[in-house]
Amino acid sequence: MSDARKPVRRVACHVSHGPLVENLLRNPDFLGYYLDHVEHLIDTDLRPEAVSDVMVGASPSALWPRVSQAAYLESDTPHGRPFTGRQYTNDQVYRCGFAQHELERGADRIEGIVHFVRMRRDRAADQLTRLRQRWPRGSSGAEFTGLPEPLPEA
Repeated sequence: MSDARKPVRRVACHVSHGPLVENLLRNPDFLGYYLDHVEHLIDTDLRPEAVSDVMVGASPSALWPRVSQAAYLESDTPHGRPFTGRQYTNDQVYRCGFAQHELERGADRIEGIVHFVRMRRDRAADQLTRLRQRWPRGSSGAEFTGLPEPLPEA
């Protein structure tokens, strides 16, 4: 059986312990900066609307227009079997990658990236709220006002 056709296995979540990261976060100055930066990301780049704009927006640097042609060339029809052994039809790739619909196959469920980002962002915001009881917002004094570099034109 090719790797592309093997069923997806559920793997137990494992939390790794990185001594470098743990030691950095023991430093209260770095921890304050880290928390302020995470909050900045939650408020800006990790908003579902911002992620959707990067994925499928009208910008020439949006990701979907960059990958859609290659994805669609893997099969002659929307519901046809891809030539490459990819597990998903063109229609499923479109629905999950562009339209952000969930994809269900048997017991497996794949969220669109925007849905995943929304869930992860909400969880990070809850964790941040608990941490902010000890390290208040802006405690590092850092300001994150710079704009990210745009993606190169396609």
